[in-house]
Amino acid sequence: MYQWVAGFADSKHADLALFVIAFAESSFFPIPPDVLLLALAFAKPSRALRYALICTAGSVLGGAFGYALGHTFLRAAVVKIVGQIGWSEQFAHAGILYDRYDVWAVGVAAFTVIPFKVFTILAGLFRLDFWWFMLASVIGRGGRFFIVALAIRWFGPRLKPWVEKYLEWCSLAIVALIILGFMILGWLAPAPIETSPEELESRIQDLNSDDLDTRKAASLYLLDATRLFFGYNPSGPDEERRQAIDKWLEWYAETYPDGPPSDDSSPEKEEGG
Repeated sequence: MYQWVAGFADSKHADLALFVIAFAESSFFPIPPDVLLLALAFAKPSRALRYALICTAGSVLGGAFGYALGHTFLRAAVVKIVGQIGWSEQFAHAGILYDRYDVWAVGVAAFTVIPFKVFTILAGLFRLDFWWFMLASVIGRGGRFFIVALAIRWFGPRLKPWVEKYLEWCSLAIVALIILGFMILGWLAPAPIETSPEELESRIQDLNSDDLDTRKAASLYLLDATRLFFGYNPSGPDEERRQAIDKWLEWYAETYPDGPPSDDSSPEKEEGG
């Protein structure tokens, strides 16, 4: 796949390919656009900044698409897919970072090897302010790509022979960075906190509180304690929160069959009362 992406450098549609790959990588594609950006910038150092601009535009718009995936009617499908592909723990970790660092988490993910796609989708799920999200994406992605472009423009002729000689090692290094990014998501989150079934039951009931701060505190506690992610958004609409709470109740009943939450904790019954 790395070779396939790099192969677009010889295409007459290289600019479009760079934009599309940068767009796709911000929401679902596994290979970062840096691969093609490097190949194009080395081939034409004088156009390196143009390529960085194309890469930034595609990546930021792709991030907006990832945000939309998490924010719109597709959010339920996204949560389901996340569980099927085994990303639930990574999304839970990212959710903890969002609760603690808000838009700063987007900027860090945009600039570093932390998988940006996880944060773009989750930004929509958690309904992070869209314009702050876009600003953080522009700063993070633009900073990353323009640093690469400037380095190649200034030192390209001296760097290119070395890169060509060690292309295989460079490709392995990029793959290693992708893997490292997912590992960092695990390292950033602290160890699960110690809790009790009674405390978990209480926090699950708090997810249906009328107070937003109470819901946020309960959501963060459950993420910290269980590393599970059921698509619960403290600021989301009532129906969406009910569906997520139902999943938490089902999980609790399966995990603690001798002490499930009482029926009074059901969102429907609380509304009726």
